[in-house]
Amino acid sequence: MPTAPAPTAFTTGPQVKQYLRIPVTNTDDDGLLRSLADVANMAIAKSLLRNVLSASYTETRNGTGTPTLMLLNTPVTAVASVSIVGPLAQPNVIPPPVSLIQGVDYAVTPYSLKLYNGRWPRGIANVIVEYTAGYASIPADLGHVAAKVAALRYRELERLGQKSKIIAQENITFDLSEFPPDVEGILDRYRTGMGISDELAGTQ
Repeated sequence: MPTAPAPTAFTTGPQVKQYLRIPVTNTDDDGLLRSLADVANMAIAKSLLRNVLSASYTETRNGTGTPTLMLLNTPVTAVASVSIVGPLAQPNVIPPPVSLIQGVDYAVTPYSLKLYNGRWPRGIANVIVEYTAGYASIPADLGHVAAKVAALRYRELERLGQKSKIIAQENITFDLSEFPPDVEGILDRYRTGMGISDELAGTQ
């Protein structure tokens, strides 16, 4: 029976420990920090709804009727093939796809394919793109926010169930949201590339 792929390791227990400035010689909570790193990794992966590491994709898309075809996975690093399936010439007879040539028919950007001339013909599932997209390694800012999320969960253990606390006669309210605003801001930048859609959204 095949095993499920390992979750993306945005951060690790030792990285969370370093973020918290816990001395390396203090190993009391090493197991807990590893668990919190795993939880943070899963929460961020669920929030992003995408694979940020480099992988190969085949997308069958709807032609947009515009010069630009946005791709669902970013950043695009290589395109293996692009083909367009024409309308049925006669009932139940599918015409052979027309292959396009990069640098001659279209240009590649980190998010899209742009035709030099003309428009992607409107149609249902009539454009097929094979390409590679993603980062060679976890971006530093994603690793940083993952470590921060795990560190925040670690600190929350000191005040389980508390929404606020009076410190030096000042009422301090704790942020109980899943991600603080600065973390949300960074995650949102990585969500944006995946969320871009065409006038006619394609199917994967």
